[in-house]
Amino acid sequence: MALPPRRRIASERTSTQPVWKPWVPLFALAGLAWLLELLDGATAVIMMQNRGNTAELNPVVRGVFQGFGPLAVVLLKFGLATIVLTSFLYLARKRRRVLARNCLLVALILAAMGVVSNLS
Repeated sequence: MALPPRRRIASERTSTQPVWKPWVPLFALAGLAWLLELLDGATAVIMMQNRGNTAELNPVVRGVFQGFGPLAVVLLKFGLATIVLTSFLYLARKRRRVLARNCLLVALILAAMGVVSNLS
């Protein structure tokens, strides 16, 4: 008895496109958002040094600056940005690429707004 012909499954690769190709925009967004988060932390430190601690609206960042100094603020932003952006890339790996892309765009916009508000 002959087996029926094998049906093509939608998840099989049919093109010669490399596997990493869909990840390039996500990594670019994540890298840009990460850099903007670090720039936000650095500009927040400069703003608080020039205008005083009350210029920062975020009470957590203000408290870290008062208690531990300017380097701690930059390290805090570095750690938080790394954790959050890595979790967005983890979402993309779990087949939630659209959600991850949208979250990365929101993080990018918020970081840019933070930098602009610190500089103005």
